Amino acid sequence: SYLVDLMFENMTYCYLVMININTRKLWVIETNFVKPSNEDIQNLSEEELKRIIKEGMKSSESIIQAMNQLINQGMKIKYIRGDGEGAFNSHLTQDFYKRNNIIPCFNIPRIKTAFPSFMNDYNMVKKQKTEPNHSSLGFIDRVIRTIRDMAYNMRIRLITPEIMKQIVYLYNNSPHSTLSKYAGQLVSPEDVDNDPELEDFIIRKIKQENYSIMNDPGFNLSKGAKVDVYNVDSSMAKRRTIKQEGTFKVNDRKGAMFEVINDETGEKQIVPRYKLSLRF
Repeated sequence: SYLVDLMFENMTYCYLVMININTRKLWVIETNFVKPSNEDIQNLSEEELKRIIKEGMKSSESIIQAMNQLINQGMKIKYIRGDGEGAFNSHLTQDFYKRNNIIPCFNIPRIKTAFPSFMNDYNMVKKQKTEPNHSSLGFIDRVIRTIRDMAYNMRIRLITPEIMKQIVYLYNNSPHSTLSKYAGQLVSPEDVDNDPELEDFIIRKIKQENYSIMNDPGFNLSKGAKVDVYNVDSSMAKRRTIKQEGTFKVNDRKGAMFEVINDETGEKQIVPRYKLSLRF
């Protein structure tokens, strides 16, 4: 099972990033397969050429070619999960998944982000928007940040495919904090990927911890409980508040998520437990 995402590098390269959910082994390959024609280069503006290149990098055709290359390198894919970007979920990619017995899952829950009402009144920003629950995709978000941090520490200005190969090798063969924590010793993603018994042991430990958290009395919220709802963190969003305006109550529990309802508007949204706090 893999989490998937695209990583753009200074509009020069685009990489398909895939990380094994259990072993954390990282696979990265460029998707720069679609190139502008000579006619386009001669007749189009620089901005138009950039648009063509970017669209080509994240096209379904490029993603399929990249996944085929990874499969040919020995990668075995049964499930993939992502935030539902169009190219991952097109008719072309769906056909590719069927041919290769891959089961996609792109129905990531979306969380509402609310802004103060006065911002909407002055047309400063839309009052509401939604974005994927990135706690579901936390592994791949963090690994992309790690790739960039490694390049920064290496004083690399542009992560070329050759540099990316080095970074991936270092990542896969260095001790991984989460894996080492559950293994009880220093282990790398490559170690776990090559040792099915160790992989099973770590999975069992993580499941035990998740079970304990979800069954802790403080985790559950009873129906009708008054709660504060916290917005999703984002350095890109402008002037969002920490807490959403309004009064909310719990309407239902859905696994590790809770459905809450706004008392004033009647709107419902699905929120992870860590974004809720009891209002006393």
